Amino acid sequence: MNRGIAVLAIIVLALFAGLCSQSVSLGGYDSASRRPTELVIEAITSTPSPASPTWGTTVLSPGATVESPAATPVVSKNTTTLEPRGELDVMRDFLKEVCTVTSLPEAKNIHARHLPYNLRERLFSALFQAQQELPLPPLQTTKPKEIGLPDCQNPQVKHLLTGQRRKTPWTVVDLPSGMGGGPELDFLELRILELQGVADLVVIGESSYNFRGDRKPRSYQINEARFEAFREFLLYLDLERCGHFLSAIEDTRAKHGSRHDEWNIQNRQRQCLWKLLHQDRPNLPDNTFVIFSDLDEIPNREVMLTMKHCEWKPQIDRIQLKQRVVSFNLRQVISSSAGCFPKSPWKQGALVHLPWALRLVREDKSVPLRFESAPNLEGGAMHLSHFGNSIALVTKGFQHGEGGGLLIPRWISPCQATDQDISKLLSVYRDDPISIVRGWENRSNPLPKATPSLQLLEKCHVPWALQANPERYAAFWGQPIPR
Repeated sequence: MNRGIAVLAIIVLALFAGLCSQSVSLGGYDSASRRPTELVIEAITSTPSPASPTWGTTVLSPGATVESPAATPVVSKNTTTLEPRGELDVMRDFLKEVCTVTSLPEAKNIHARHLPYNLRERLFSALFQAQQELPLPPLQTTKPKEIGLPDCQNPQVKHLLTGQRRKTPWTVVDLPSGMGGGPELDFLELRILELQGVADLVVIGESSYNFRGDRKPRSYQINEARFEAFREFLLYLDLERCGHFLSAIEDTRAKHGSRHDEWNIQNRQRQCLWKLLHQDRPNLPDNTFVIFSDLDEIPNREVMLTMKHCEWKPQIDRIQLKQRVVSFNLRQVISSSAGCFPKSPWKQGALVHLPWALRLVREDKSVPLRFESAPNLEGGAMHLSHFGNSIALVTKGFQHGEGGGLLIPRWISPCQATDQDISKLLSVYRDDPISIVRGWENRSNPLPKATPSLQLLEKCHVPWALQANPERYAAFWGQPIPR
């Protein structure tokens, strides 16, 4: 009997070794095209069983027909209480799922961006579950420092203002351009905290599709309890109420596999937000300005307070933001000679007078994020570029309109990765992220190991809530996520 069990164990181990020895080319970059090479299966000899669908997203079995987005997908709330798990644990599970998916016959010789939708959605679901399982330390403080009366004659903004205070402050609407993958809940939370006492309304636009047309869980809906304290200031917009947005999804899904970059959904999403804002808040006063920027472009509280309480020059109806930039994590502030004041500021996002924007909306035109001739507002926001933990960065790359691949380097084999390999991978995401995020450049540029001082971050105008809550936003600080 014991001999039979031993023989059976040897057979099982042999089969497992055979599965793990298959050649999988994952992540990495094509230096000739300067683009991620992403996921390519070079040899498949067996087909592991698919995992069960999770987190309210529809996962189709291999060979099933992808349903049309014409009907709004059902989104289920997360009612399961999960024990927090470490970043290594959830990355290990995700790599196992990558191994399983890429071992399927229909994934053979297919780049990650061009995988059938049922497989991409399965991987996206696994990424979402991994993010949900990571611990979320409590906020240490949610109250910003008191700021005195704004200086309407501040030299930084004198080209925009008359120098006089308004008798009645502007109504301010914060309109981020929609949920877009990656650490989106952290970015949203930072915006809400930064704009306390400034924004009268924060708009959250969300759908059940990402920028490449994959079905996905609605992250905000599932985690809305996290924002309960701010509910009265929030307006949730279901983007699938816009017919032109659904048309963009249908077009993208119909042409899946034929294009490298996909911008149609993202552009239509931005246009849809303005339409729905006008429909759901038709009585916003004319003395309203809208902060319009991508979610990871955090407006500066002090600057926005000045713009709220001071008179604008009468001919100004839109203002271009010139943003400070920090890339990857806050340790980059130390490593760059320019710090967060780059020689070429990020010119994107705007302050827009609502009546001017609504004229475009009524004409079925888009409100741009960039203007050729509008006056600039220096330091009006900070672009936290490619911030987030390893799972968030992989999610961002996988759903992004530009690329759409898995940001996992070639030296990681999903079927064979040991905990030592995964630990090294997590360190690279924190310490040398450019080697993965911009791997086609074939260079390494490790960030300094030191933690930036609060004095340096204050000088850099890093959002106050990010400075005050290093454990909550550990990955943004370039630190491991605490257990």
